[in-house]
Amino acid sequence: MPNRRLNVFLCHAKEDKPTVRELYRQLTAEGWMDVWLDEENLFPGQEWDMEIEKAVEAADVVIVCLSSFSVSKEGYVQKEIRFVLNIADEKPEGTIFVVPLRLDDCQVPRRIRAWQYVDYFPKANQKRAYARLLESLKLRAGKIGISVGRIGNPIDEPDENETVKAERERKAKEERERSVRLATQKAEDERIAREKAEAERKAKAERDRLTLQKAEERRKAIADAFRKINFKRLFAIGGIIGACVALFFVGRFVIENLPTIPASTPTSEVSETSEVSLVAPTRLLPTESPTNPPASNLGVGSTWTSPKDGMVMMFVPAGKFSMGSDSGSDDEKPVHDVTLDSYWIDKIEVTNAMYAKCVEAGQCDAPNPTSSYTRQSYYGNSEFDDFPVIYVSWDDAKNYCGWRGDETRLPTEAEWEKAASWDADRQEKRIYPWGNTFVRSSLNFCDENCSFYLWRDSSADDGYADTSPVGNYPSGASFYGLLDMTGNVWEWVGSLYQTYPYNSSDGREDLSVSGDRVLRGGSLGNDGSDIRSSVRNWYSPVVTYYDIGFRCARSLP
Repeated sequence: MPNRRLNVFLCHAKEDKPTVRELYRQLTAEGWMDVWLDEENLFPGQEWDMEIEKAVEAADVVIVCLSSFSVSKEGYVQKEIRFVLNIADEKPEGTIFVVPLRLDDCQVPRRIRAWQYVDYFPKANQKRAYARLLESLKLRAGKIGISVGRIGNPIDEPDENETVKAERERKAKEERERSVRLATQKAEDERIAREKAEAERKAKAERDRLTLQKAEERRKAIADAFRKINFKRLFAIGGIIGACVALFFVGRFVIENLPTIPASTPTSEVSETSEVSLVAPTRLLPTESPTNPPASNLGVGSTWTSPKDGMVMMFVPAGKFSMGSDSGSDDEKPVHDVTLDSYWIDKIEVTNAMYAKCVEAGQCDAPNPTSSYTRQSYYGNSEFDDFPVIYVSWDDAKNYCGWRGDETRLPTEAEWEKAASWDADRQEKRIYPWGNTFVRSSLNFCDENCSFYLWRDSSADDGYADTSPVGNYPSGASFYGLLDMTGNVWEWVGSLYQTYPYNSSDGREDLSVSGDRVLRGGSLGNDGSDIRSSVRNWYSPVVTYYDIGFRCARSLP
């Protein structure tokens, strides 16, 4: 009996990646299969079409994932399916080689109808469907003499497959180290540029402060001038004419000394204590800065700083917004109105340095692993303190937000989408946080550096083959001033994954029940179609991954 695993190839369309990725993890966890998935087995610099053909030829079983996307879409996925069918024609009659797996209620292509398919939908049916799929794989394994128990690597006589795998891993490691060196140099150049920009911002803020201070001094001088006028005496001496003359000269004084408010849009900055910075669209109002200011003093642009980790939170006023998209996937439909109370939400994604404070306090578990996709040392490395924390589960994210206190928690799915997409001035929804046109320079997404995915956009270069520093793309800000709401990393929200319309009272916001939880925003591995503000993703709450992070929200006291 051969001491090797069953080779399984997953043929699928990129639009089905979330479901296929979860299936990959389940099959791999069985322990007796080597499952081939492009994003896991393709490495930078490889010719992906040749590698895919080699993987199909080496496969014992090919699972063809069928959906309305894969059966109707033109492109490589059709070529991949045809290649699989050609290989199947060469197999002995009765061999279980092709296993069609329907992910939705799609039409099975004519050439694939010869094989019995498995319906991997609806979600309630997935457990039973997975069991049937597993039985087919076990039958195939038994036919070729592969044990379906958990097996380890051979000790005495490593086979050729393991030698090839070791060589592939060695080359991949060299490529990652090269990428790290290039990224380190680029990061240093960008750090210098950011420091220069920060110095210029602080200088401008100081100039604005002095301008406002002078304006306040002039206002007081005007008030003093009015107080010093003795109108009774003026009337006694010169009557109405004398009083009018005095008012004329005082009026000229007022006009000539009106305060000049800076024309540029005010910007908020991180303070060392829990303060609120109120920003109005046309004027600055001097206010007190209590820890919890009255809601009546708050508006779009108001900020609050968490004393635990220094995170700046942006204020989102109460009101109605449109949730979902009629032009997206089925789970984004229908578009419907949702009304929310006011709330705060983090301006940026939680960083490695912020998360480390919770770990040091003994309230959070450290990410595992502490590497990233291309970096051997990521979490705990000061070079990446300002990068988003990754490899955190839904429970890790929930615990962190709870540790911050002040009624801080994970945002609901509705809160996240409003903060990312709603334009309160125009009372309309944006496709992307910054507007309705995809702008490649406004986010970290799957560009030319994203060589491990087939759908990369080779016409763009955002500067990163991995995560980027939080807040690195200010042009991608949402109406409420939030950064990185699309791209960089997927973000956990508190909500269970359920169908629309959204209803906060139907149990989806119950944090105590089990079930898949929602992620929003897309990541460095997604293209323009998958990072729209309305796109939904979901995973088991125990899942961690190299492109999953989070941000927190806070209810008003």
